[in-house]
Amino acid sequence: MAVLSYAIIGLSIIGLAIGFLKLRTRTSWARKVIFGSALVGFLAGAYVAYAVLFRPAIEGIEVESRSQSYAKAGTLKLGRYLAEKFPGSKALVILPLPHPYCPGGFETPARRDALVEGLREGFGGRIAIQAVVAPEFPEIVKRAWQPPRGYPNGYLEENLLPPLDSWFDADYLDRYVKSHDACDLIVSLAGLPADYRIMSSWRKDPRPRLALWFPERFEDGYRLRNIIAAGDVDAVAVRRPEFDPRSGKGDPSVPYVDRFVVLTPENAEAMPPQPP
Repeated sequence: MAVLSYAIIGLSIIGLAIGFLKLRTRTSWARKVIFGSALVGFLAGAYVAYAVLFRPAIEGIEVESRSQSYAKAGTLKLGRYLAEKFPGSKALVILPLPHPYCPGGFETPARRDALVEGLREGFGGRIAIQAVVAPEFPEIVKRAWQPPRGYPNGYLEENLLPPLDSWFDADYLDRYVKSHDACDLIVSLAGLPADYRIMSSWRKDPRPRLALWFPERFEDGYRLRNIIAAGDVDAVAVRRPEFDPRSGKGDPSVPYVDRFVVLTPENAEAMPPQPP
């Protein structure tokens, strides 16, 4: 379409040139040719300006809006379940880990805000969010960031990046939970360390309720089936397998919130250990 627009602009210029030449000879139709060529050229130029300058920006806004709505839908589903199951709780919300360990695209402040807003809306006033904390990297991870050398904030040397399970452990998560001892519901959007059982907060009696969220690495959520069924985790929001973008399946008309399922001790045993 852009190529056609450029061709039309070129023809309009030719039309203008012919019109002005004929205008000198006082040809009767010269003014009509000039006016028509100018109008057509203006419209074609306006379309090119829209396609080149404005449409990418508009599409980017639309994509970001859909991404925020998708982010919000998963925590909204989780929040509704928790509000129904544990009304009156005081929640601590732990945001996703920073990039590059966070789920794809969730490093932006707007999407993180959408996650919290989804929970807040799902809680519907029946659960109070007491605190929202953003995890920070330990020194072992910070070493992977190199001096700026032309980059304003430095750059990431992926070869130096340690595996997640080498630092995301019970001690790491405990640091954020301990300082909010009054909270009896922990909603971790950052996942769960493998050694969660030795967390001091988890060993409290009664222990805080624990809820998790797996939007991208949703397979990890399904693999928690056994500990969910055992009651170690109270709820896990995961995407339904049929809505995995990698599969190309799933009805696009289905509302975002219905693309998620909450795994609970009541339904976890009926779920496969990993999605089909």
